[in-house]
Amino acid sequence: MRVLVFGPLKEAFGSSHVEVDLSLPISPRKLIEKLCLSFPESAWLLERCRVAVDGEYVELDELIESYEEVALIPPVSGGADPTGNEVNKWRCELTDKPIDIAEVLKCAIDEFVGAVTLFVGVVRRRSSCDMDKEVIALKYDVYERMAEQKLNEIAKDIFESHNLRRLLIIHRVGEVTVGEVAVVIAASSEHRQNSFEACKEAIERIKRDVPLWKKEVFCDSSVWVIPDAVHSS
Repeated sequence: MRVLVFGPLKEAFGSSHVEVDLSLPISPRKLIEKLCLSFPESAWLLERCRVAVDGEYVELDELIESYEEVALIPPVSGGADPTGNEVNKWRCELTDKPIDIAEVLKCAIDEFVGAVTLFVGVVRRRSSCDMDKEVIALKYDVYERMAEQKLNEIAKDIFESHNLRRLLIIHRVGEVTVGEVAVVIAASSEHRQNSFEACKEAIERIKRDVPLWKKEVFCDSSVWVIPDAVHSS
């Protein structure tokens, strides 16, 4: 079985995938246990991973009976337009280019919009992992296929549940330097409460469910940002 790995696991294994000698059906729990035995130095992280099969998270004890793609998803740090959406009422994008906030704001407005809430995430100098270090950049790794799918699922759900006019989610990948914008969410609605709540829910769900990992880069080292733990390199 070939298993895709990302972020800190990709760095630890020195590869974007790992071969595991296992027969189907197999549960994610058994897969992780096998990998912990093979890579004991990474067991602390493997034990906290989720498993995705063909772009969907599966439960630890759910049996994997067939697959096209299996991936290990470490705790996330917390694109294409969706097909079939209604005249691009929501849009998600992963990009390695700078984000034009003014253009995002412009796309969020139509004649029925009474409020736009804009969330802008910026790379800061202070480290969240080591208070004695100064960050010079963040490096984002991404499981692109699944990230695009999850972003569009989140956008569609929030767009519909909060009765929005527009919803745009743009997230950087690759290297983003201090002071640069890493993510922009623009939610527009007829009334302000809808867009406030939509924006807050969107960033929380992105941090929880979208397979994006970030590494803080210092002048002399770097560290993966993993909830409740750090892994230096």
